[in-house]
Amino acid sequence: MPGTEWITATYPSPDGKKIALERYWTPGEIGTNPMRQLWIVNKDGSDPELIATGSGYVSWSLDGSKIAFVYTIIPNTYVFVIDLHTMHAKQLNGKSDQYFDKSTVSQPSWFQDGG
Repeated sequence: MPGTEWITATYPSPDGKKIALERYWTPGEIGTNPMRQLWIVNKDGSDPELIATGSGYVSWSLDGSKIAFVYTIIPNTYVFVIDLHTMHAKQLNGKSDQYFDKSTVSQPSWFQDGG
């Protein structure tokens, strides 16, 4: 993947076949692309797919089918989960009808039962 000098964190999938990468930005395109990009690539770096921007603190579900991450729009931070098969995103906090009605800063993780 070109521009790997701007990778700030890596998170291998539970089966080791994929890697989630946090990329600060795309080199050479400063000002024209979003910062803090979340990419998923094969273990060998092939088949890169941009999943989200403004993201950080990634956590794979135990079966590797979902990925949780923190999404920041300053000054607010939210936790999202994306189903990697359907690409459906679900926001877990920050809505007034949910328990966490204020944004929170967190590093997501999964329960052993997959929840």
